[in-house]
Amino acid sequence: FLQQSGFFLWPSCAGPELTQTERQLFKTIKPSGVVLFKRNLVDSKQAKNLISEIKNLLVKNNILC
Repeated sequence: FLQQSGFFLWPSCAGPELTQTERQLFKTIKPSGVVLFKRNLVDSKQAKNLISEIKNLLVKNNILC
């Protein structure tokens, strides 16, 4: 059920870096996207690293093509 619900759920991150709990959540629910807010973005380098980490996590779980 949780894996199917991930298609409809777009979680966000609590801060500028993914926590271990967030990583596990993304692996469990396999979201079709992630919402980023101002609280998640510090500067362009950090934003690029965060987005890369999210993409890598989702690709490893066969979420992104």
